[in-house]
Amino acid sequence: MAYYLNQNLYSTVKEIVVFVNSRFGINYSVEGMTNLLHKLGFTYKKTKIVPEKANLEKQIEFIKMYQNLEGTMEKEDLILFLDGTYPTHNTKNSYGWRDT
Repeated sequence: MAYYLNQNLYSTVKEIVVFVNSRFGINYSVEGMTNLLHKLGFTYKKTKIVPEKANLEKQIEFIKMYQNLEGTMEKEDLILFLDGTYPTHNTKNSYGWRDT
């Protein structure tokens, strides 16, 4: 269970109780699971935001492509930029059960 909890973030003890019950058929109370988690060395802590690492080669490739595109444009041509990710993706940290 400890390995699984380290690979999957659970925000509440109730979520862990449901997981243990569905996976192992063992029924814990929230208080009992909280005590077990502490005995196993888990604490309820705030997660850290980890920024994505930039790929230097792809950035250089994009700059060259962009400069080539700019060089072939007519005066009335436009270049529009869109961001395909949701603005708050991976920018809000929360709390979860992790081992110490």
